[in-house]
This record gives sequence, C-alpha cells and structure tokens, in this order.
Amino acid sequence: MTVTQSGYARQKNDLYETSEWVTRALLRFFRFNKLNVVDPCFGRGKMAHVIKEQEGAHVFGIDIAHYGGPEPDLLADFLSLETADLEGLQIDGFVMNPPYGTQNRTAVAFIKKALELVDPEAGIVAALVPSNIDFGKTRTDLFRDNPHFAAEIVLLDRITWFEPTIKDVAISKKTGKPYMPTPTNDHKWVVWDMAHSGPPEKYYAEMPVAEAKRLSSKRQEVLEAWRDANERFAA
Repeated sequence: MTVTQSGYARQKNDLYETSEWVTRALLRFFRFNKLNVVDPCFGRGKMAHVIKEQEGAHVFGIDIAHYGGPEPDLLADFLSLETADLEGLQIDGFVMNPPYGTQNRTAVAFIKKALELVDPEAGIVAALVPSNIDFGKTRTDLFRDNPHFAAEIVLLDRITWFEPTIKDVAISKKTGKPYMPTPTNDHKWVVWDMAHSGPPEKYYAEMPVAEAKRLSSKRQEVLEAWRDANERFAA
C-alpha cells in the first residue's frame, strides 16, 4: 500500500503492516471461523496472525517477497495469478491490505482479482483502503452498482503504521519547536459478500482507548528522549 505520513519514507514493495486493532475492527463485524482465507499481501503475517485467532480459521499467505518472520505459502505476484495457479485450494475469502498505487488503481486491481478468484456463491472479499477509493464514476461497478458490495467499516482514528522513533521528530517551521508527526490519511474496510444483495451496511470503528494511550505515551517518551539528546549535544 502507498501511504503518505509526515516523517516516513516510502517502504520497499509498499510494506506497511496492519496494526492489530485495525484487523480486529473488521472482525467485529465479519467472522472467519472455520473459513479458508487468502491474504495476498502477506508481509510478515501480522494480519493473518489476528485472523487465525478465530476458531478454525486458516490463512493462506501470498506475497511477492519474503520480509522475514513467517514465510508466505506462495511467493508470487498476485495480480499475475490465474485460477489454475490456485487449483486445489478452497478459497472462502480474501482479506488484504493491498498496495494502493497512483489514485488507488493498484488497490482496485487487487480487489478485482480477488473477486475473480473467490467462491462466486458465498465468498467474501475484504480490503483495507483509503477512504476516497470509491470516489469517481469509473468505480461504480465495484461500489454503487455492485449488489455484492456488502459493507464499509470507517476507521474513526488514523492508522499509525510504525512505532514512533527519535528519527521521526520534526521541527515546526512555524514555531521552531520539535514535535512528533501524526498520520494524515483516513482509511476504511470495504467488504464484498457474494451471498449479499441490496444496499451496503455502514459501520464505524475506533482505536481502543488503551492503544491510543500507549501511542500518545510513546510519542511523548520519544520527544523527551530527543530533547535530552539535544541538550547533551549542546552542552
């Protein structure tokens, strides 16, 4: 996925790992118990780990590279796969945090490929995407006019993709004081259910209070460490 967040460099292969609370936001509304799920953007398996906590859930991981940690079950370019490449694999659903690409075109391509490969009678496709992905007339086939578009889960808190570090501290051009950059992009889950027909549901999910407090405390801790380091250097 492509993310713009102050202080962060673009990651190789758009490897931005999904925070646990974000995956759990999906699982509050859609369950994957005893289902075989494919994660075509496996990364280091953080999303798969949370999904597999559900009773009987299995995750088959696909990625273009191995990044350390659990290995994907298949090293491949998901967009190049055909049905025959996954022959013998029961696919009940796809759950993914896809690369976004320019104007979210790569994310749309991943979603369309998943819809092509999933069980046409009862499959589920869920993707974590920027909140504006459904803007524009060229995507009405996926959203407004798609009877299987079942739901969107709007995240009321922005996603922090990386743990704050001292390297992230920035200096305000206005005040000249140090500060910790915070996320600038809004996201949501979008879900297609092949058994669904009719208008989509709309849900909302928040970051757990404990996680919000932890991140706030971590940012303050890093900022204090930066100030201490600069005071020692000045002395």
